[in-house]
Amino acid sequence: MKPVFILVRPRNPLNIGACARAMGNFGFTDLRLVKPYAPSWKEAVTAVHASHILKKAKVYASLKEAAADCSTILATTSLDRRVAYRQVISLPEIANYAPKFTGKTAFIFGSEKTGLSSEDIALANYILHVPTNPKIPSLNLAQALMLCCYEIAKHNFPRPSIKSEKIAKQSDYAIFEKEFQNFLKKVPRPPVLNDKNCMEYFNEIKAKSALTTREVYFLKSLLVRTLKLIK
Repeated sequence: MKPVFILVRPRNPLNIGACARAMGNFGFTDLRLVKPYAPSWKEAVTAVHASHILKKAKVYASLKEAAADCSTILATTSLDRRVAYRQVISLPEIANYAPKFTGKTAFIFGSEKTGLSSEDIALANYILHVPTNPKIPSLNLAQALMLCCYEIAKHNFPRPSIKSEKIAKQSDYAIFEKEFQNFLKKVPRPPVLNDKNCMEYFNEIKAKSALTTREVYFLKSLLVRTLKLIK
């Protein structure tokens, strides 16, 4: 599937810019507009984020022209007070249909004010529905497009690699233990915290935790610093 995002009669330059940025976030670049409100489109082209997508975006006089090279068209609508004369695909199901959509697949979005017209939807092969609260079914244009981008792309991006810190070795704990024993010698304690009990607690904590080398050395340094302050 090669997603194409078509905005039909968009009016808000901030929404147009936000749509382009959402596409960029998820690796898509094919943005098309049908009869955008001229002042808004002129202002949107100067948007800071994803300007390369906006500069490449093409403007068409009709939806039929904008989707002429697409093999599949999905019309996004809340279905609020509208009868669905096409098969409805819930957005979370889009991954199951993706293998069927060969070639360019158009996702069309209506204007912020009126949404898609019946004529627009008549050109679609499917209706794409985003499950929302029935009391407030419609979504902001850019938010709807971003959700679609996410669902299409979420399986394509690798998980970020998190740099893990080195887990402390026994030799690191040995240095810490030496400082801890030195600390016990110089700090007054109640009988219940005798040397034997303290070392048992120390070994239990060491066995249960997976401290990093940095954390062990931090604790060791804290003990050394505390002893200096006591002196």
